[in-house]
Amino acid sequence: MSDEEAIKLSKSQKRIIVTHDLDYGEIYYLKEQGKIGVIQLRLTDQTTQNTLKKLTQFLDSKKSKSVELNESLIVISDKKIRLFSP
Repeated sequence: MSDEEAIKLSKSQKRIIVTHDLDYGEIYYLKEQGKIGVIQLRLTDQTTQNTLKKLTQFLDSKKSKSVELNESLIVISDKKIRLFSP
């Protein structure tokens, strides 16, 4: 699926894009800020097990409750989480 198709689907179904693809941060800022939600994983260990662990830690945290996930860019790295909201 192309980036454009993923974005269109995300908007129509009010879904959040979860990705390791760094392009989505740029797409969010340049075109789609506040229109889509993106969780971008910038992890050294991109195995399914580690990705699920980091994602679960974030979703269980207070930080995840402090933003509208379907309108924000969340960058999860090995050491920190950054939130960008419109």
